[in-house]
Amino acid sequence: MAEPMNVFVTAGTSPLGRVVVRQLVARGHKVMAVTQGKAGADLAHQDGAIPVYADPTRAGELRSMMAMAKPNVVVNLTPQLPNTLLHDGKDWRGFAASLKATTAALLQASQATGVSFIVHPSDTLLYGETHSPADENAARTAPGSHAAFQAAIDAEDTITSNAIPSSVLRMGYLYGAGDHNLALYADSFRVGRPFYAGSDKKTAWLHHEDAARAIVQVAEQQPKGEVFNIADQKPVSLATFIEEYAQRLGAGKPGRLPRRLAEFLGNITDEQFTLLDITTEVSTAKAQSQLGWKAQYPTYQGGLDQALRMMRALDKVR
Repeated sequence: MAEPMNVFVTAGTSPLGRVVVRQLVARGHKVMAVTQGKAGADLAHQDGAIPVYADPTRAGELRSMMAMAKPNVVVNLTPQLPNTLLHDGKDWRGFAASLKATTAALLQASQATGVSFIVHPSDTLLYGETHSPADENAARTAPGSHAAFQAAIDAEDTITSNAIPSSVLRMGYLYGAGDHNLALYADSFRVGRPFYAGSDKKTAWLHHEDAARAIVQVAEQQPKGEVFNIADQKPVSLATFIEEYAQRLGAGKPGRLPRRLAEFLGNITDEQFTLLDITTEVSTAKAQSQLGWKAQYPTYQGGLDQALRMMRALDKVR
């Protein structure tokens, strides 16, 4: 086991944040989880963390909380809030401006309070269209020139050019038992509601538990200045993922929504239309060799099985 650390986690009660917090606590670390309101505080307490109330766009508020917490390591999960193909995409709206503000505020607070290392999860989508599995040296791009994707590239650069040592983890699309969108899809299947799946392009996926293990390993090992791809071993399209999920629920094959109707309904953003029309596959060889990280759920099928077991135990799906 690594020496116990004080770890400050932004977005600490998000679906990924809760898994990260629980894994850090299980490893003996003291965790401060940024959250909002009593409901968020209750979740942080359930996971073994100390709830921290702060506006992530305000450096002063973060600095005050961090001065009391005295963290060795910051895990910046705010950039991961929109990282899923499963929802309606609304989180992308306004994300460019908020990501710039939260990254700047967190760095100012970290510099002022003596943080020694920052873990910055980013996204494999920044490789755009790939024609073979991309490694960490592949060029980044902003797919479709969308502001949110360029902001993600800028956030990486802001973190890595800062004086505080850091690592960047480019992650596949996240899913897991804590993702309420899986429950929403289950509800949709019951009423026969179709979904929009794009053009069947394959992309990288990642279970919350595997994402969290990578984050915890980087927080403990602190490989300075490194970038790692973190994804499972079986890229698939959203359509394949959702159809497999429906089959496991015994719901039959769901209908597919035409793009024109999806555009008319307005519940898919331009960013999502773009992401569903590119193939992004990555190599995780570096993470396996340097971190010793390997996906516990190397395929989406195994990940869905685990998620469904947990969701059924919590009565989130039937």
